[in-house]
Amino acid sequence: MRKLSTLILGIFLASTSLAQGYRVSFRTSSFDSGLVYLIYYMGKSLNIADSGYLNNGSVVFQKNNDTLPSGIYSIVFPGKRHTADFFIDRSPEISIQADTNDLLNMKVTGSPENPLFQQYQLFIANKGRLMQQEKNLYNVSTTKEDSALHEKNYTKINEELNEFRNKIIKENPQSMMTVLLKAMKDPEVLHKKPLTRQDSLENYYHYKAHFWDGVSFMDSRILRTPFFLPRLEQYYRNLLPQEPDSIIRDIDERMLYARNNLEMKKFMLNWLTDEYINPKYMGQDAVFIHLFNKYHNAGELPWLNEKQKETVSKRAYMQMAVKPRGFMICALIILWSFSGILLAVIAKKSFLTWIPCIRPVGKRRESEFTLFFLKTKNMRNGKGISFPMEISTSGHMYMRPRPWRRLL
Repeated sequence: MRKLSTLILGIFLASTSLAQGYRVSFRTSSFDSGLVYLIYYMGKSLNIADSGYLNNGSVVFQKNNDTLPSGIYSIVFPGKRHTADFFIDRSPEISIQADTNDLLNMKVTGSPENPLFQQYQLFIANKGRLMQQEKNLYNVSTTKEDSALHEKNYTKINEELNEFRNKIIKENPQSMMTVLLKAMKDPEVLHKKPLTRQDSLENYYHYKAHFWDGVSFMDSRILRTPFFLPRLEQYYRNLLPQEPDSIIRDIDERMLYARNNLEMKKFMLNWLTDEYINPKYMGQDAVFIHLFNKYHNAGELPWLNEKQKETVSKRAYMQMAVKPRGFMICALIILWSFSGILLAVIAKKSFLTWIPCIRPVGKRRESEFTLFFLKTKNMRNGKGISFPMEISTSGHMYMRPRPWRRLL
């Protein structure tokens, strides 16, 4: 029992010592004095973690009661014209020496992640320069043979780049560099030159199904990189069908993956709330109402202050309150439409009316009304212009242009 208590105490003290603070030493020969910032990525923005003034070309960022979460950090030189990027990952003490004339060869000690990061940066810089040369030569090629040669060279260099990335991922599966490379990697395309509509559909479904293969929603390190948020935006804005049911189903799946990582859960719920509180497409207000009922109203966002909670609640209840009014309008239009049809039959003349058509959409039932112009005594031969109008679950009414179809 005493040995077990000693072991538990040792583990606790070791973890406490690692969480006591951080120390980042920075030295440069490019400046003797000036204000220097220690910044980190969070989504698309750059946040300041610390700042200090150079004294004879050196500065120390240090806090004894705070830690620096893992991610990509940068030193911003005086004048804010140059930055030096580096990794912080489970290393409380790091030393950096950098010169603005040769940032790629900066020296970082105390972190085993950074030599691999610098090796990758040097390789990318070299291959990127060669690829740009081949691209420029391809653009000025005058013969078919020259174009084919430069295209072949460009493809070869790109393959070497992908092989280098895959090698890093294979040999360093737990490194921060691997997390970064997986987040940047797109799924392979099944049909590089699709010939049929089926080929295009297979490409789309395969790409969508494997879009998140390289990203773990239980690893918050990916949040402090410039790659995660653009990927999230691409998925929800361009790749995922803009149907509320599809979005809601996918959100619940992503949040299930992130449930054990508070930082990832916080980032996802904050972004999703901001994205759908003022939806870009009609009908997506149902997504925000779902977020409110399942997560906000259930106390899943304790980090929000009272003002933020009040704003979200007011918006949600306002949208839910619109719903009864929408269905009242729906009932009135139905009554008016049948009265119009009756008058058209009695008068045996042309008449402008609404023809109602209730149709199920996913788990919802939306009411569609088509503007119909009757021209003959026999309504089955009626012709007209169709302007379908839908009432969403929240009561919003909106038009969706659609080819005319006979409803009678």
